[in-house]
Amino acid sequence: MIESLGVKQVKAELATKVNNLPDVFKVKKPTLKHLEILTSQGYVIAYLNNWIIDTVGFFNIGKGMDDLQVMDTSLLIWQSFPFIGVHEIYFVFNQAKKGRYGILFDRLDGSIILQWFNKFWEDRLNAAESICYQEHISTKEHNGESYSMNQAAKEHAIKVKQFAQQHKI
Repeated sequence: MIESLGVKQVKAELATKVNNLPDVFKVKKPTLKHLEILTSQGYVIAYLNNWIIDTVGFFNIGKGMDDLQVMDTSLLIWQSFPFIGVHEIYFVFNQAKKGRYGILFDRLDGSIILQWFNKFWEDRLNAAESICYQEHISTKEHNGESYSMNQAAKEHAIKVKQFAQQHKI
């Protein structure tokens, strides 16, 4: 399993599985922390380095990143997001390539990449909250506890009609 976690292999495997934010909750892949436990911190940093190098190459910009910047950025991602899954790393970099996190103007550095991860994490939390709320509503409806605005409007219309009939309005 660990040997198959190179950038090219992950791209090929996840290209059809992780296309939008709700998909990241459906795919079960190891987190950076799990990879560290199974292998080593060095392996995780090298894995992140490969993603950053791949992304820098994709953008073809004037001010890229040198090896030290790539290493520093990888360490910061590992420290800041130890529980992000490898499929989510794919998603962040893929979304960045699609322009989801803004347009790059001849510069890519660690702070920009960390902004991508911070934005992703914020979006992920919002999506998780939304999914939990929808599940809550679905559970309530399943248990017969639902009282929607549509039902309230119907009940109100019935009461108005009854009142009008009682009072011959």
